[in-house]
Amino acid sequence: MSQVGKTLRLGRVINQKTNRTVIVALDHGLFMGPLKGLEDPLETVRKALRGGADAIIVSPGTCRHVAGEVKGRAGIILRIDGAATSYGPEFLDTRIVVPVEDAVRMGADAVIAMGYIGVKKENDALHNLGLVARECEKLGVPLIAEMVPVKGDRISNPYDAEIVSLGARVGAELGADIIKTHFTGSEGTFRKVVESCPIPIVVAGGPKMKTERRVLEVVEKAVNAGAVGVAFGRNIWQHENPEAMTRAIRKIVHEGVAAQKALKEIAES
Repeated sequence: MSQVGKTLRLGRVINQKTNRTVIVALDHGLFMGPLKGLEDPLETVRKALRGGADAIIVSPGTCRHVAGEVKGRAGIILRIDGAATSYGPEFLDTRIVVPVEDAVRMGADAVIAMGYIGVKKENDALHNLGLVARECEKLGVPLIAEMVPVKGDRISNPYDAEIVSLGARVGAELGADIIKTHFTGSEGTFRKVVESCPIPIVVAGGPKMKTERRVLEVVEKAVNAGAVGVAFGRNIWQHENPEAMTRAIRKIVHEGVAAQKALKEIAES
């Protein structure tokens, strides 16, 4: 019966007409505090929803504040790990802070947790992710594994397609339902990542890109390579018009509009 729960919940995260999704990530406050554009999470959520976001990623605290605004309009993806900040010595050593059972009580349509690749405590991170996957399976909750290769002694380029492919595959093998990971820089290299992963992939946005054109080109290339969508944060809510940026991304993901044409959505707003 758990698969029934996953099917129903995924239907609130992934658009059932296109089998794609535009996810707006708003969980950064859990690690980085009140970043520019995220000072008022409720207002940021409102802008994302007006732009047509299919789902949002939120922390437990933000979930409580925005639930009334989101209900019936978008899926809720709950960040269940944390316990580390950008000022701490172990920023990448995250811990599970919300049991999956509690996420269900909060009404989450899916949960998300990190899977760092190449870090000192990689085995702990992947062990935790595997345990979360088992709980998600029992309770019928979709798991999004955020598989993040980290630059270090063993990884010189965390965007290398071979390394990103490894991370995505590991997340799938551990039992995730969707992978969130880096874009590898080109449509051709990212297609290899998609083809070697048996579950859907959404592309992470990362730090704010230099131009809105670049953001939309990444979306277009990723979707053309086979990604089911994106999970962007700073590249949406640090834009001067988050609603228009969300709408432009939506046009690429769901309507197949080219990046150049989607730019007009922003210019005309």
